[in-house]
Amino acid sequence: MDLGLNKLSGSLPQELGNLTSLRGLFLDGNILTCMIPISIGNLGNLTSLYLSDNKLSGSICNEIGMLKSLTRLALQDNNLSGSIPTSIGNLGNLSALFLNDNKLSGPIPQEIGKLGSLFQLGLYTNNLSGPIPTSIGNLTNLYLLSLAENNLWGSIPSSLGNMKNLKTLELFMNKLSGNIPLEIGKLKLLTALELFTNELNGSISFEFNNLTNLKYLGLEENMLTGYLPRNVCNGGSLQNFTAFDNNFVGSIPISLRNYTSLVRVRLERNQLRGNLSEDFGIYPNLMYIDLSYNHFYGELSQKWGQCQSLQSLKISNNRISGVIPLELGRSTEIHILDLSFNHLVGQIPKELGKLTSLFLLHLGDNQLSGSIPSEIGMLSNLQFLILSSNNLTGSFPKQILESTFGEMSSLTNVDISYNCLEGPLPNNKAFSEAPFEALRNNKELAYTMEVNEKCDVYRLGVLTLEVIMGNHPGDLISFLSSSFSSSATTSTTHDIQLKDILDQCLKSPRNQVAFKVVLIAKLALACLATNPKSRPTMQEVSKKLSIEKAPTLEVVDMLTFSLRLNNA
Repeated sequence: MDLGLNKLSGSLPQELGNLTSLRGLFLDGNILTCMIPISIGNLGNLTSLYLSDNKLSGSICNEIGMLKSLTRLALQDNNLSGSIPTSIGNLGNLSALFLNDNKLSGPIPQEIGKLGSLFQLGLYTNNLSGPIPTSIGNLTNLYLLSLAENNLWGSIPSSLGNMKNLKTLELFMNKLSGNIPLEIGKLKLLTALELFTNELNGSISFEFNNLTNLKYLGLEENMLTGYLPRNVCNGGSLQNFTAFDNNFVGSIPISLRNYTSLVRVRLERNQLRGNLSEDFGIYPNLMYIDLSYNHFYGELSQKWGQCQSLQSLKISNNRISGVIPLELGRSTEIHILDLSFNHLVGQIPKELGKLTSLFLLHLGDNQLSGSIPSEIGMLSNLQFLILSSNNLTGSFPKQILESTFGEMSSLTNVDISYNCLEGPLPNNKAFSEAPFEALRNNKELAYTMEVNEKCDVYRLGVLTLEVIMGNHPGDLISFLSSSFSSSATTSTTHDIQLKDILDQCLKSPRNQVAFKVVLIAKLALACLATNPKSRPTMQEVSKKLSIEKAPTLEVVDMLTFSLRLNNA
């Protein structure tokens, strides 16, 4: 009886148990609710029971174990709770059992090992707990075993090595601990081994090298040590290799260097080392690679430019030196390029302007020099531009200021801090709304977008406050600027008094000295006006300093005047 995918609702009637001659019951893909009726146990001739993709709740009744003719049981994608009944072990003819994507809890019963005819077992995405029963190794006909996304703990049983027909083993996102048993190396037909996000430790055994049919190998987010498996690519099948967030050491396996079928590689946050220019080859199918937070050295190879399918290249936080190769501009499919926190030198190659699919460009914390190439303005899809902490000089090119960069509506985040840039900022929302921290420690462009003959006094104002305060006034300037902006919409302001920001290592000034400090502070604030036209000229500053005389009365209280920017 096939009533699947019919939007049937309501509960399963107890009268189903009267259909004792029924061989197949297909009610999957409906909106059925309530519990599975215990009368289901009367259907002794049933070979296929499909109740998946409904909203069934309650527990799996013990009577399910009376269906001894059953070969396929599909209860996945419901709201079933409680434990897996031990009577499940009575279903000796079962070839496929799917209980995944429910809310089942408790241990996997040892009786599961009695299902010797099983080819597929899916218990993933539940709340199952306890150890994996050793009896599961009796299921020697299995080719798919998925226990992922549960709360299973303990070690991986060595009895899994008995499953010589296993092709897919998924144990990821549990709380499994201990070593990966060397018996896993006996599973020579494995195409997918997913052990990620557990608490596994120890090193990878030599027997692992027998797994030459792997297409997907996931070892990430564990506490594994030692070397990466050395012959993992020898079979010519591996496509996805992920082992990030472990403690692997040593170099990249030789079998990985010249292997051309790789699609996705993630080895970030390990202790791997080696010469990057020698350890990697040309990968025509590679779409994603992340080698960040390791100890790789050497220079970036020109070969990366021949990885025509590459969409994400991340090699940050290593010890890479040399220049960014011009050939990288040939990898026109790149969406993410992160080479930050290395020792790269030379200029930003203009060829990067050809990477028109680029979403993120992060070259921060290197030793790059020269100016920002105008071709960067051609990156119309760029959202994140990070060039901070380099030795970049000069101003933004005229082409960027007047046209292309202003049209980059996709750009939302920029950071050009800690360089030696000068001149006006591009007329772009990302720059105009950037926080102070993203622009600081340059010349004037870090604080204002308008430049004229009064720009030099701004630097004088910054330097003067730094001398008075004993540290860089960036945070103070940012606060004063924001306070001025908010004062237009609110009647309350939070004043900062001059005495509160003076260098505390020095004795508080009095009388004529105090007057001069106040005068200098006022002139410094005048030099910092957001609108350059409101600032004094350098000649006016000099004249003011030379003609002002201190009054004869006590002026110590002048140090309590409030710091405010004049933006008239």
